[in-house]
Amino acid sequence: MKMLNNNIEEDYVSFKLAQKLVRKGFTQIPAVGTFAILYNENGDPVTYENYALKNSGLEDGFIPRPTLQMAIKWIWINFHYHIEIPHIIGVYYWEINQTNIKNYIPMEANDNFKTPVEAMEDAINYALTKLIK
Repeated sequence: MKMLNNNIEEDYVSFKLAQKLVRKGFTQIPAVGTFAILYNENGDPVTYENYALKNSGLEDGFIPRPTLQMAIKWIWINFHYHIEIPHIIGVYYWEINQTNIKNYIPMEANDNFKTPVEAMEDAINYALTKLIK
């Protein structure tokens, strides 16, 4: 029987992307149990016990640390850009489509990433810097 890898963790946005998300209006504090997943002012990942219960804002220097999927969903819900990460013959790429119009029109695409995580990071960065004003 093949040995399965069950040590799988979520992939979070980088500190730089977390900062860009906050500048665009992202304020949701992702929480795991009673621990919030955050970056401190130095960019180090931290968990802060009961953060969401003690604080309502980000004035204390902490920045929300969402998963890549949460960031993609936030962009889709709030700005109507749908990010897809297809895979063709060992290469990952991203596509961004606008979803608030009648016809589903492809807008942008970029390719040649070795992992889906690299493609997601690049697509989120592109959406935050080039599409979302």
